[in-house]
Amino acid sequence: MFVSDSVLDEAKRGDPAAAKKRLEFLGQFQLLSGTYEVLQLTDLYLRKRIVPAKMPDDAVHLAFASAYRIKFLCTWNFKHIANAFALHRLRELNEKQGLFTPQVCTPEELLGE
Repeated sequence: MFVSDSVLDEAKRGDPAAAKKRLEFLGQFQLLSGTYEVLQLTDLYLRKRIVPAKMPDDAVHLAFASAYRIKFLCTWNFKHIANAFALHRLRELNEKQGLFTPQVCTPEELLGE
């Protein structure tokens, strides 16, 4: 399991006590480094409207998963990531560009039987 700086930044938001618990939990996972490819993919996903321009963090999550060829991207973000229309756009774009597309799922799906 992996996390990125973007995940950690999101985990810091909100109630300080809850944020501390989130960061402690996430601290056990390997931290992925931002790369030029991640930046390029983030820009591509925003330009091609895979996610709305006002949601750059969502594009970053998708870019990390594609660039690092992460099999499963686990999220509860149903609005912009675990969304059938967004995933369809992502798959089509990634196929045209010869890029890897992660399987997006919820934590419950990932931990299910």
